[in-house]
Amino acid sequence: MRTKTELFLYMLSWRSGQLLSPTSHHLHQSFEGWAYQNGFLPQIEKLKAQGFLKNHPDARDVNCFIQLTREGELAAQGGVNPEKAWARKWNQTWHLILFDLPAHERTLRKEFLRALKANGFGCLQGSVWVSPRFPKTMKKYLNTHPTRPCRLVHLKSFSEGKEQDRRLVWDAWNFNRIHQDYLNLLQILNEFQQIENASQLLNWAQREWRAWKTICEKDPMLPKALHPADYPGPEIWHKRKKVLKQAGLLASGLFVSPETNKS
Repeated sequence: MRTKTELFLYMLSWRSGQLLSPTSHHLHQSFEGWAYQNGFLPQIEKLKAQGFLKNHPDARDVNCFIQLTREGELAAQGGVNPEKAWARKWNQTWHLILFDLPAHERTLRKEFLRALKANGFGCLQGSVWVSPRFPKTMKKYLNTHPTRPCRLVHLKSFSEGKEQDRRLVWDAWNFNRIHQDYLNLLQILNEFQQIENASQLLNWAQREWRAWKTICEKDPMLPKALHPADYPGPEIWHKRKKVLKQAGLLASGLFVSPETNKS
């Protein structure tokens, strides 16, 4: 998905996932005017066809609302649902992927490493990756990319206690870096109170979105039972939800009309 489209869905989620359908009689309204000026309205039908937007079932045709679908909400969150991931029960089973792909098969190796990272696996060492779960998307990937058993093995290992699990988590993922990424996001969230105009809000939104996307790419969103002692994820996530709700209210006041919105 293009960054501009992701940003649009992200900002749309500020307004509880609703946007007036693009008709000429209400282009003077706040967020709709901004969307029109920035070329988003022609994309709405395309986004609906892709399953990210839909008409609100209770809206009247004369004043139709468009809202995010579940897929749209997930895209607006950076492709993950942190609360669902953190609340997931863990069956105390570790999934290990061991592989031996020749160095000359660089394309295949890079593609496989991308798949491991995208599915939340952490690296214990170059060819040994681990995760507390085995997502369906990873199963599908392995099924569609079959290889000889001597080149790739999926193993299950039962937990040997909290201390061993703690060491495994710290070895597989760089939680020092993840912690710093959350602090960077917190700083941006705290800067929200300084916003005074639409241009500043758009600039802040882009920075906040990039900071959250960085976290989504690095944080495996482990079940609560495996969280490091000082992991700030849930606390900062709840603060983020409150700030983005405030951002939606502020956007309604700042994006007054296509004529006054020069961002």
